[in-house]
Amino acid sequence: MNLDFEGGRIAFDDFGAGDVILFIHAGIANRTMWERQVMEFSRTHRVIACDLRGFGGSTMPAGEFAYADDLRGLLDVLHIEQATVVGISFGGNVALDFAIASPERLRGLVLVSTLAAMSEPSDVLKRVWRDSEAAFESGDIDSATAIEMTEWIDGGRPTESLDPAFRLHAESMIRQIWQRAALGEEEGEARELDPPAKERLHELRVPVLLVQGDHELPDVPLSMQRIAEGIPNSTSHVIDNASHLAPLERPAAFNRLLRDHLATL
Repeated sequence: MNLDFEGGRIAFDDFGAGDVILFIHAGIANRTMWERQVMEFSRTHRVIACDLRGFGGSTMPAGEFAYADDLRGLLDVLHIEQATVVGISFGGNVALDFAIASPERLRGLVLVSTLAAMSEPSDVLKRVWRDSEAAFESGDIDSATAIEMTEWIDGGRPTESLDPAFRLHAESMIRQIWQRAALGEEEGEARELDPPAKERLHELRVPVLLVQGDHELPDVPLSMQRIAEGIPNSTSHVIDNASHLAPLERPAAFNRLLRDHLATL
């Protein structure tokens, strides 16, 4: 489904009935990364998975916007009072901003492998950004995609040890992002939360589930540790043999953690 909203279009899926779960994808992905979660949890909940502006089927507005405002606007249009928000990576940043800015709309919060509490990127992460951007600027989308696949998806593991279907899905999402960037679409200006959410973690009052894979870039566990230390009511879990997109790579393990968390709300 598509929603015309604040000068752009937001694409989303909406299935099931009951308490609402809102899934927010990673910055190297789109809403299709949640397909296994949508399939399972729509049996017992109303499940919404949206594409953030500039990703998947969603478009950018011409002017200033805030990702967290988009989430609130989407819930308003769908007449949803509260939701458990699940955000991964960059989507975790957005979910955390929403949680701080609109606490009355939050039933629960799940943050997966987010860099929301990162202060200074590591040399490893700087290299990933630099090398992938350089490949893109030279017109080599294949190399830009391969660099991100190696670092974010393979996570130091032999390629042949990973599920081919998982790698193919991840590669397709990453490539689409670079291809979209190559089109040179107009980009709106994303407004940041002020003060930033990482300085306001103590404000969160709902139960928070923190999840990460065990094959992450070093910045991720450091950020997740800082978030855990800052949120009074949080529990942390590491999914074995998983990299940055653990819900896609290890859906059964992630879904168990999520279902257990939902039972506490």
